[in-house]
Parts: sequence; structure tokens; C-alpha cells
Amino acid sequence: MPDLALGQVDARVALANGALAVRLSKVEAFGGVLSGRVAADGSKRRPALAAALTGEALRLQPLLAAFAGTDRIEGLGAFEIDVAGAGRSL
Repeated sequence: MPDLALGQVDARVALANGALAVRLSKVEAFGGVLSGRVAADGSKRRPALAAALTGEALRLQPLLAAFAGTDRIEGLGAFEIDVAGAGRSL
């Protein structure tokens, strides 16, 4: 995992009965803002993981350098992702 420099973070975290819920109202990172939710539920026979995240006005060069090992792309970017999975081999 890369070292990340974060600005203001507004998040709520709840853990109950083997289920974790993280709500990210605002996370300042890479010159932009991330928001969304992440949930992990290990309380059932088939563990589940879900994430819905949005990123706006993110500086691509430091973002890709941190997560993809390249710094060849410059500019601003945005993304929206919504994924979910369940089972023993997520």
C-alpha cells in the first residue's frame, strides 16, 4: 500500500456483529475529493464485500504513481465505481 497524504477526512465507521460499514462523506486526496461507502460483512457463511466510490478533480500524475507505478499521465480525472462480491475467494 502506498503512503498517502490526505487532507480533510469526514468519515463514519461502524462495526457490529462481524459487519463493518465505512461511510466517506469527504476525503481530500490527490488535489480532489473522494466520497462513498465500503462494507465488509464476515458474519455470514459467505463473506461479502461492497464498495461504491466517487472521485472528482483528482490529479492523475500522483494518483497513478501511487497505485499504478507510472507518472506519464497528467491532468485531472474523475471516477465512479460500484462493486460487490461474496464468497470465500473474493
